Amino acid sequence: MPGWRRTASAVCGRCWSPLLLTLYSRGCSGATSPRSSGAQEALRPDGRSLTVDQAHAFLTAAKGDRLEAAYVTMLMLGLRPGEVLGLTWSDLDLKCRRLQVSRSLKRERGELRLGEPKTKRSRRALVLPAPVVKSLRAHRRRQVQERIAAGPEWRDLDLVFASTVGTLIDPSNRRNLSTVTMCAGLGHWHPHELRHSAASLLSACGVRLEEIADVLGHSSTRMTGDVYRHAVVPAVAAGARPMEQLFDTD
Repeated sequence: MPGWRRTASAVCGRCWSPLLLTLYSRGCSGATSPRSSGAQEALRPDGRSLTVDQAHAFLTAAKGDRLEAAYVTMLMLGLRPGEVLGLTWSDLDLKCRRLQVSRSLKRERGELRLGEPKTKRSRRALVLPAPVVKSLRAHRRRQVQERIAAGPEWRDLDLVFASTVGTLIDPSNRRNLSTVTMCAGLGHWHPHELRHSAASLLSACGVRLEEIADVLGHSSTRMTGDVYRHAVVPAVAAGARPMEQLFDTD
C-alpha cells in the first residue's frame, strides 16, 4: 500500500477515537446546545462546519433515516457526496474495518454515471471508525428488506447507498439531508459541508494538516488549510474534558 494510503488509514484509525467518544457521549457537561445563540453564530453562511455539539445533534436526528449510514460515513470520513454514493459493497470490508474509495458518482450530460474519482489522490483506503461500521451493518440489513420488498424491480448494482429499487441516487439532491438538519435545529446544510466538518473536527483534535489532506484525498495541504479547516472552538473545549469519563460509550 502506498505511503499516503497507509497514512490515511492510520489517521482514521487513531484520531477519531477521542472525538467519537465526545460525539457519542451524553455526559459532556457544559456543552453548547445546537439551538443556543452561540451555536447559531457558528453557522456561518460560507464554508460552515459543524461543531461537536452540532455534530452530535445531527447524528441523533439522523437515527432511523434510511440514509443514516451515508451521513455518518460522510461526517466521520470526509467523503465527497459522489464518493459515498458511488460506494459498492465490494469496496467495504466491515470485518477488517476498511473502505476503498475507487470511484465517484457524477452527473454528466444529464445522466448519472459512475466514473473515476476527482483526482489520483482521491483513490484512498480508509479505516472505518466503529460507529461507521455499526451504522453500515444496520444499513445492510435494511437494504436486504428493501430488496425483498422491491422484488423483480430491484436493480442489483451492488451499491451501498441506493434508491428503494437499487438505482443510483443523485449526489446533488440536498432535500434528504436538509430534512435531518432541520430536525436537529441546525437549519439547511449542504452535503459537502459534512466534508468541511470532518476536516474541522479532525483539526480540532490536533490532527496534522498533512494527515487530514490524506484522509480527504487532497493532492496538497493548500486546499485543506484554505477551504476545509475552520475553527471549531466548542469542539476544542469538549475535547479537553477528562477523557476517562468518555471511554465507556455503551
